[in-house]
Amino acid sequence: MRSLSIVLLAVTAPLAGQAPNALTAEDYARAERTLGTKLNALVFKATVRPTWLDGNRFWYRNTTPTGSEYVLVNPSKKTRVVSATPPGDTTAPAPTVGLSPNGKLAAFTRANNLWIRDLATKQERQLTADGIPDFGYATDNAGWTKSDRPVVLWSPDSRRIATFQHDARGTSTMYLVNTAVGQPKLEAWKYPLPGDSVIFRISRVVIDVETGTVTRLNMAPDAHRSTLCDHVVCRGTEWADVEWSPDGSELAFVSTTRDHKQANLRVANP
Repeated sequence: MRSLSIVLLAVTAPLAGQAPNALTAEDYARAERTLGTKLNALVFKATVRPTWLDGNRFWYRNTTPTGSEYVLVNPSKKTRVVSATPPGDTTAPAPTVGLSPNGKLAAFTRANNLWIRDLATKQERQLTADGIPDFGYATDNAGWTKSDRPVVLWSPDSRRIATFQHDARGTSTMYLVNTAVGQPKLEAWKYPLPGDSVIFRISRVVIDVETGTVTRLNMAPDAHRSTLCDHVVCRGTEWADVEWSPDGSELAFVSTTRDHKQANLRVANP
């Protein structure tokens, strides 16, 4: 072992002073082949994005090595049926759905505000009214990724919704142009960059579903961060670092600083 150590030192010492090898076009091409956009197509059955149907059923699409398959799930009957085509009844209760624990209500966003829909009567009701562009409720937007799904957490008794008003005002704007066939489409995304003085902020609120009362937590807005990632939705569709007590009387959550160096556990009583 002693002689091996001497050999290693003799080999590695001169390398420390040498300049790194220049990267070639093949090096860049090899790196490009490992990007997520290239590899995602090789990962099958990785996510579930439910489309809810009447009777508390839902369906979702899986990618497979040979194409796609469609899965119809009925939790009440504990059944899971796979077919090659989408279910005949594919009408979702809303474009984005956050189902209540009792299965009777669905939360969704519309025009920067939060709404709910009664799944039995199909009646919709607006819960917030002061949402505006770049300052909307329950917004799923991290800058580099976004969706129409609401970011909410229902209380166990389905009486309250914990969410936030997402403040993107004053942040940088990123412009994207697609390269599809035909006329290019220009999109503008709010996208805070490293070094910007302003990033996304979230003002936490709790909404009483029956009365529509919006209770703002008595605290300054949090940075749009979580302990797991730079987004507040890090795995699937779950809002990270937020949890109701079993009786729905208290809300526990973690406030994470922009640099992820400090995390404060807080408990709120709405």
